[in-house]
Amino acid sequence: MRRFFLVIVVTMLFLSIATAQTTNWINYIKSDRIYAITEEDNFMWIGTYGGLIKIDKSTGAKTIYDETNSPLPDCEVKAIAIDGNGTKWIGTQYGGLTSFDGSEWITYNTSNSGLPGNSVISLAAEENGTIWIGTEYDGLAAFDGTNWRKYDRSDYMGLGEEIRFLAIDENGTKWIASCPRASSFGASLISFDDEQWESYELSIGGINSITIDSNGKKWIGGTEGMSSFDSTNFVTYNTSNSGLPSDFIHSIAIDNNGIKWIGTEDGLVSFDNLDWLIYTSDNSGLPKNSVELVVSDLNGTKWIDTYGGYVATYNGTTWEDVDTRVSGILSNDIRDIAIDPGGLKWIASIGGIASFDGNNWQNYTPSNTGLLNSHIYSILVDEEETIWFGTQSGLIAFDGTEWINYYSSDTVQFYEVYAIASDNHGLKWFGTSNGLISFDGKDWTTYISSNSGLPSDDIFSLAVDKNNVKWIGTMAGLTSYDGLNWTTYNPSNSGLPHDEVYAVAIDKNDVKWIGTKLGGLAVFDGTTWEVYNTENSGLPKNWVLSIDIDSGGARWLGTWAGGLVKFDESGWTVYNTSNSELPDNIVNSVCIDADNTKWIATKTKGLASFNENGNPAQVKDDYPIPAGIRIFPNPLKNLLKIELDAGVHVSKIEIINLQGSLVKILKNLRNHSVSDFSSLPDGIYLLRITTDKDVYVEKLVKQQ
Repeated sequence: MRRFFLVIVVTMLFLSIATAQTTNWINYIKSDRIYAITEEDNFMWIGTYGGLIKIDKSTGAKTIYDETNSPLPDCEVKAIAIDGNGTKWIGTQYGGLTSFDGSEWITYNTSNSGLPGNSVISLAAEENGTIWIGTEYDGLAAFDGTNWRKYDRSDYMGLGEEIRFLAIDENGTKWIASCPRASSFGASLISFDDEQWESYELSIGGINSITIDSNGKKWIGGTEGMSSFDSTNFVTYNTSNSGLPSDFIHSIAIDNNGIKWIGTEDGLVSFDNLDWLIYTSDNSGLPKNSVELVVSDLNGTKWIDTYGGYVATYNGTTWEDVDTRVSGILSNDIRDIAIDPGGLKWIASIGGIASFDGNNWQNYTPSNTGLLNSHIYSILVDEEETIWFGTQSGLIAFDGTEWINYYSSDTVQFYEVYAIASDNHGLKWFGTSNGLISFDGKDWTTYISSNSGLPSDDIFSLAVDKNNVKWIGTMAGLTSYDGLNWTTYNPSNSGLPHDEVYAVAIDKNDVKWIGTKLGGLAVFDGTTWEVYNTENSGLPKNWVLSIDIDSGGARWLGTWAGGLVKFDESGWTVYNTSNSELPDNIVNSVCIDADNTKWIATKTKGLASFNENGNPAQVKDDYPIPAGIRIFPNPLKNLLKIELDAGVHVSKIEIINLQGSLVKILKNLRNHSVSDFSSLPDGIYLLRITTDKDVYVEKLVKQQ
């Protein structure tokens, strides 16, 4: 009988799910910033850099919504408010305002509504159903479900363009932290009762948060302390007159007992109006000392976000970590991607190395490997399946078991290693910020501009043609080296349109495809040059960072600020953040796997995969459900039915979503059970069924 074994890798397990779904895109982002946490009954809604997360407080199950699996217009969720009808209002960094009632999504932006700006960073829901919207650059707005009203300096001179925080008291008065657009000064406090505006001068610096207690008292956190305001008097607390460990107050929450929970730069503080208690990473389960957000739920449990997106809960007795990650990547700045013969993706980032087999992520950092530096710039999988990594300060190789560091020595000096290639004889070539280095397994040879034909010591790209000629992209042109002769091509002696060459790819006909910094794409067949740029082609930007060629001969280009570009016989196709689910228009690297899926490294939004025919399923039906268990319909719309024969005992069924996160657990199953899946986004999920005899896996398709 087949069994489904779970492999725990490093600190986490993400079961795929890079599966075919209604979209051709899957995005993998490191959600290292938490912007908002809001409670709704038994669920917590969390706004992150990588999407919107719904967490079941009872089970810990996560549902993740992003641009690829839901109508959410932008995965950077800056604010969340929930109105009296349970509708979620979601403010995004670039996509405007979205409402979600559990089934229908509606997005409001500057093109289709009265929203004054698409960067929504604060929200508050009034009892009458009006949503108050704070934008980053375009002031304050109110929306009652039908009508929009914008507020700016024409309404009140003290109201700035940036609305950093909003709160509404029991009288309907709005309390606003506001500052001028792109101001280096902190936000000031303003109140508005629908008729009168009023400004307040506080001595706590710029305002970061406003919380209102059950008596109507306002608690205001600033960059230089904390104040309370009872509508008559302000009381200021700082490190000189209270138990606060830091004057920088990020967030304030108030629990059911009226205790204030204060997130500071140097720990979490509780204050019951008499005593101050300080929690740090040394004396408690607090993940980090910089506490950026605190929320107290209806049960009195504190949800605490610390620097780097590390979240924990504290119920007064027990601390528990909360996993808000939406993928296994280590940084959103991905520099390179390589795929080994087994299909394993190797991902180089500014945070270290990750590998991904479509089901599991494994992370490699200085803490669990021989890595000396977590800034990884380049990857090569050689003919012996050794993985070579170029770092900020040298080289490291991994043979699947052992990590081997190559340090600077008397024979070789390593600097930043930007490119790696293996030639037809197995020699390794490394492009660095201080020349070209070759390695035959024993000896190192360094080529710099003073001892070779290299025009520059800054090497950005490498490729080897069928004749074993090395093609070297430098800051001062493209150079070829056949082992004896050096030939340099630059704008003055060839058709190369720009000196700085960031990418070189060679097709099956030995034609060189060359990406330049500002000159666009050049093609060189050994005799003739052809140049494609923004003026004579569909290329959106002239800075080409990477090139790969698919099995059909189409060229895929990663550009700076122009997105991903396909160029084939039919012409040019551009994928960017406006017309596709590409998360970032700066594409550092493109790598194409055996399924013709493009793996895309972006500068600020992590890793993306794209397949024009749909991302192929990584979850296989290798562990079919046995007779005696019937789960239907599949595909389903809303209700999933489970029937068990007599004598069949299922302890639980776990539902895992696209990013590998547990989204639902079904327990206490009877012979006939029905579960409501109407709130789940359309897509493919994994059912993991645990019985008293085995564990089985089945794919489940959710579609309306």
